[in-house]
Amino acid sequence: MISDVFIKRPRFAIVISILITIVGLICIQNIPTAQYPDITPPSVNVRTGYPGASAEIVESTVAEVIESAMNGVDGMAYMRSNSGDGSYSLDIVFEQGTNNDVNAINVQNRIKTIESQLPTDVQSYGVQVNKQSGSLVMMIVLQSPNGTLDARYLNNYAVINIMDAIARVPGVAGAQSFATAVDSMKIWMDPEKMAQLKVTPTELIAALNSQNIQAPVGQIGGQPMPNTQMFQFMVKTQGRLSSADEFRNIVIRVNADGSMLRVSDIARVEVAPQITAVEPVMNKKPAATVAIMQSPDANGVAVAELVRAEMERLSQFFPEDLVYSIPMDATSFVSKMIDDVFSTFVEALILVLIVVFIFMGNWRATLIPMVAIPVSLIGTFIILYLTGSSANMITMLALVLAIGIVVDDAIVVVENVERVMTEHPELTPKQATAKAMREITMPIIAITLVLLSVFVPVGFFPGVTGAMYSQFAIAIVSAVVLSAINALTLSPALCGVLMRPTHGKHAAKPPHPIMALINRPFELVLQFVDFSRSTYTLIVGKILRFSILFLVLIFVSGFGTYVLFQNTPSAFVAAEDMGFFMGEVQLPDGASLNRTNVASDDIVDIIKTIPGVQDVVMIKGYSMLSNAAMSNAAFFIGSLIPHEERQGVPGMTVDEIVDQVNRRAYTYQKARAFAFKLPALMGMGSIDGFEYMLESAAGATPQELYATMQGVVMQAKEDPRLAGVQSRYTIGYPQIYLDVDREKAINMGVNIANVFSTLQIMLGGYHVNDYSNYGKTWEVDIQADSQFRNSEDSILQQYVMNSAGDMVSLSTFVNISNIVGPVTIPRYNNYRSITIEGGPGKGYSTGDAIAAMEEIQLPPGYLFEWTGTALEEKASSGATMMVFGLAFLFAFLFLVALYESWLIPVPVMLSTLVSLFGGVLLINLRGQAIDLYAQLGIIVLIALASKNAILMVEFSKDARENGMTIRESAMHGARMRFRAVVMTSLAFVGGVLPMFYQMVHQLWLNEALAQQL
Repeated sequence: MISDVFIKRPRFAIVISILITIVGLICIQNIPTAQYPDITPPSVNVRTGYPGASAEIVESTVAEVIESAMNGVDGMAYMRSNSGDGSYSLDIVFEQGTNNDVNAINVQNRIKTIESQLPTDVQSYGVQVNKQSGSLVMMIVLQSPNGTLDARYLNNYAVINIMDAIARVPGVAGAQSFATAVDSMKIWMDPEKMAQLKVTPTELIAALNSQNIQAPVGQIGGQPMPNTQMFQFMVKTQGRLSSADEFRNIVIRVNADGSMLRVSDIARVEVAPQITAVEPVMNKKPAATVAIMQSPDANGVAVAELVRAEMERLSQFFPEDLVYSIPMDATSFVSKMIDDVFSTFVEALILVLIVVFIFMGNWRATLIPMVAIPVSLIGTFIILYLTGSSANMITMLALVLAIGIVVDDAIVVVENVERVMTEHPELTPKQATAKAMREITMPIIAITLVLLSVFVPVGFFPGVTGAMYSQFAIAIVSAVVLSAINALTLSPALCGVLMRPTHGKHAAKPPHPIMALINRPFELVLQFVDFSRSTYTLIVGKILRFSILFLVLIFVSGFGTYVLFQNTPSAFVAAEDMGFFMGEVQLPDGASLNRTNVASDDIVDIIKTIPGVQDVVMIKGYSMLSNAAMSNAAFFIGSLIPHEERQGVPGMTVDEIVDQVNRRAYTYQKARAFAFKLPALMGMGSIDGFEYMLESAAGATPQELYATMQGVVMQAKEDPRLAGVQSRYTIGYPQIYLDVDREKAINMGVNIANVFSTLQIMLGGYHVNDYSNYGKTWEVDIQADSQFRNSEDSILQQYVMNSAGDMVSLSTFVNISNIVGPVTIPRYNNYRSITIEGGPGKGYSTGDAIAAMEEIQLPPGYLFEWTGTALEEKASSGATMMVFGLAFLFAFLFLVALYESWLIPVPVMLSTLVSLFGGVLLINLRGQAIDLYAQLGIIVLIALASKNAILMVEFSKDARENGMTIRESAMHGARMRFRAVVMTSLAFVGGVLPMFYQMVHQLWLNEALAQQL
């Protein structure tokens, strides 16, 4: 046998283990760290602009064209878009495992095929295609503590000196500012002066394009030249302009009298922020924000560390009174969490060794698993590193669980060697070890194969759930295999060297009296174990007379397990306390940014009074949930004090703080404000809860879709399984409708196209070209000055030139009326849609909430789809029973192949039903749901129950083959393996207890897995 080689050559086994440990330690230093495996589906963002266009026009001319082309692109899971006033954004989410570089290329190729169908202005603006992870890692905020630097300076400094440097950090997909208040050359037109001087916007645009241009003018003395040419010169001249004065002096035309009409004659020119509708502040003070997105394949923790290092470097060059802070860092939670799981790992290891020492009663026997366990677990990091896995919640929890599993193999070896030494004192330690290994080699192999048969199949499930199952399986299978190898090599080698019989000619010397006194308590424990074993064997003998009754009880347990599974609510993954929360402020439709500023400052004051809140970043004029700039909305991020300062303090969890924010904000009258946690999986959805996409398959208008949405929400609010069901979609945004009398305009010689282009330029603004300054390129924009676009009458004050060269006021053929409509139009999978958000009611799970929403009846022509975490939960819920079924089936088939019997594996598998019944019953009694963690716990439970049963069945089988009766062989197996089973079970409990304690008393860990085990 293989163990004989290492019993004879123990140094060989020790050297192998040392090498495994050294390589494993190297891998630990280099393995990436993350909260979860790389499970965020890859996505590609398509973005463009249509200046001056309403949401309806953007949807009909841009969204419908692009999304029809994107529909069905290879590997697409779903797509969702948002058409706003002058802007369009589309996110295409692809299946897990697809190559995002290929995805981006496929999207770009399809864009090329329909680019000519887009409006000319959209083509000029350009359609941007970018791959993204959808995961916001952190946010950097620049501020001036003493107020000497204004918002414009802060934003310019961020663009010029910060954003490019951060974007170059490995793993950063992009660095962007929520506000785009950076410099641009603003040419504010005066339509009255332009009418008097008969200047049209297109004439101004032509002048700017002809005089603000790059000017490459060649060189003197370039080849080919005569041999007598001695010098070569580059010829330069002023091309692009760089100052406001230079733009003021641009000549629009030369009049007949020789005078020149310049830009300053019809417009005001200044360098001003490009867009001032979005204003970021932190704690009500002006700020510049830099949001950092990570690449799809990057490690968030490593990215955050590199970004912090880069900011420290850049801060050395900051001007006076400029500081930076990082109020939001999603990775600090991950680092702290992994540290806590690692400390749990150490505590579990110590507890396991204490259990082994108590049961074995001597340090020699304890030293063997003390060496074997770390070798197996550290060696697991080699496999994790080679397979591209990370040190995350799933893999680290798998290793904590593996402590209780891998110790079993070492305990089985040590316990059996000690028993053989006791029964055969004439044997040397090496001879006793060899005899013991011949008895347990097959059970060790059987246990390993059963564990593999349980864990390996779950690693092949697709999707997000499959990715998490896969890394769990890789970690625990690697530990199990290495443990089995150690049990056949290192453990017997150490037994042959360290173990000593208690009597006989090879017995160890009697201990010193003091040591004997110290050992006395442990001897009493062993005596109690022997008494318990005798009592247990006696009880087993009694029970065997009623074996049919207990067989019925087992089947009752199996049926009860099935019933409980059917009636236990399901969930995906609970959201953790990441140290910050988000929220929105919403004012009535059409409210100006001035009103939003006042309300936002009030909300900041409310939030800051709540204990535990550290900073509040408010992005005024922007809705993250709608992904659009909106004058009546603001978006905020509340950062909390560190976890360790909140731990154990009532009211300090993120859930409790969010509840306090919502309760206090509810009483605020000027605006509606609400806070929410982020989803459990960053990059999958916007909030913690479900996202229900109500869709119109029959092309309903936004008003009709809105009315249907209200009906759905009303039905949902009557269901106790649901809470917080709402939609932020609105169709009441004040708008102005222009009724153009086209016949009258044509009779007056006015080109209708010129009417619309003039309004677009004057009211919506127009990007003409660019200018250079500070080593950067900035925009040159033209627009009517503010006093000519601040009321409805401003529209009638615009002029357009007719075919005779006269300026005609729009008031002569345009009438205006007030209407309402949507400010944005969302779409999902090429359908016009509305997002309805919500969560489970008190005492219900997300699975209950999803089921409740699915029961709502929709009118003809409407349908719904799930997105975000709800979509993944639906996908994983159908696979749960399949996972458990495959775990049972594969374990049974492996045992059949191993024992060459269809009957022997039956008692092994039946015993698992009792364990499963207890686990699922506990979940029900505690009112919890079967989420991903509980599923992992159940899978481990199947493996552990099978393992314990194998230990007894194997010895009973051998006794039966040696001539004992069935009853005698059953009692023999129970008696022989009692101590090993109890010891391994208590060792596993010892391994799980620290994790349970951490999960109950920490703020950020989920309890389901520990409670299940």
